[in-house]
Amino acid sequence: MSVAPDDTVAAQAWQGVADRRLRLRDTVSATPLSFRGQPWYLFEDGLERQQFRVRAHVAERLLALDGQARLAVALDSGDTPPPAELLSALLQLHAAGLLVDDTVQEPERVLERRIDATVRIEHQV
Repeated sequence: MSVAPDDTVAAQAWQGVADRRLRLRDTVSATPLSFRGQPWYLFEDGLERQQFRVRAHVAERLLALDGQARLAVALDSGDTPPPAELLSALLQLHAAGLLVDDTVQEPERVLERRIDATVRIEHQV
């Protein structure tokens, strides 16, 4: 049985994060809101001034991440990737640094992102 390309990408992305023990960074707040008559949450990071709007059913799963359980366990996904919408939100928040792994020092990660951003800006000039 062949796997669709999107399934392969999702499986690879999931393998990269399934064993991580993530939680929302302490500087992130989640505010429920209504957008086009649907329930959503706005995740805001006061430190890095980032915002992400996420559907309520996805946000509830993200808010449950406590940094203790592996993602595969916390999201009840096992070896299979969670639904695409949840995986996408998870990867976006993780890439933006709004989800942290307590085994990695948080201040060091923030500093690394700041340095990377500064280097990218300097290379563009």
